[in-house]
Amino acid sequence: PSTALCLERLATLKLADTTVLDWGCGSGILAVAALKLGASKAFGVDIDHHALAATRELAGLNLVDDRLMVYRPEDMPHDFRCQVIVANLLARTLIDLAPTLGRHLTDDGKLFLSGILEDQVTDVAAAFGREYAFDIVSRDGWAMIIAIRHKNTEPHETTF
Repeated sequence: PSTALCLERLATLKLADTTVLDWGCGSGILAVAALKLGASKAFGVDIDHHALAATRELAGLNLVDDRLMVYRPEDMPHDFRCQVIVANLLARTLIDLAPTLGRHLTDDGKLFLSGILEDQVTDVAAAFGREYAFDIVSRDGWAMIIAIRHKNTEPHETTF
C-alpha cells in the first residue's frame, strides 16, 4: 500500500520541468514512474548497490535512463535541491533523514513520506517540523505524509 500511495500521488502532479528525488529508491519504481509521468529528471538514492543497479536496469527497460541519475547517499551533491522528494522508507529512517531531505527540497517543494504505520504519523511529522503543512493519506494501516514546505511563512502548529 505504501508504494501504491506514492504512485497515485505522483500521478496527480504536473511534473513537466520538475526534478524528482526518490530517496531509498529500491528497484527504482517511483523514480521511473515520475519520469514516465513527465518529470524532466529524477535522482535515485540508496545505500544498497544492488538497489542502484536495479534502478538503472528498470530505467533502461523503460527508456528513461538518460534522465535518471543514481547515487549512494554520501555521493549525492550536498547543494542539490528539487521540487519533489519521494521517500518510501520505515518511520525511524524517515525521522533520521528529516534534515537531509529538507536540505534537498526547494521552497514550496513537496515531500511524499511513505512506509509509515498509521500510529507513527505524529512522530514522523514532528521530525520535519513546523515549516511544513501536512496532509495524511492512509490505506490498510499504512500512511503517507504529504508535506509541503512553506519556508517563507510563519511557522504554524500542526495537530493530528
